[in-house]
Amino acid sequence: MDKKSDRAVVHFETQRKSKTRWVKQAQLQGMGLREWIEETLNRSSEPLRDDRSDS
Repeated sequence: MDKKSDRAVVHFETQRKSKTRWVKQAQLQGMGLREWIEETLNRSSEPLRDDRSDS
């Protein structure tokens, strides 16, 4: 299990229809919403891309 100091809180508001869609997708993949969001964001940001290098 992660140490408490390795964890952080992220809080944001979104449209109800978006959350409903995310919950359904998470359930289809056998995950809870938190786990699904974390995996989806990690997948889209690894490897970390530096868009400034495109200039």
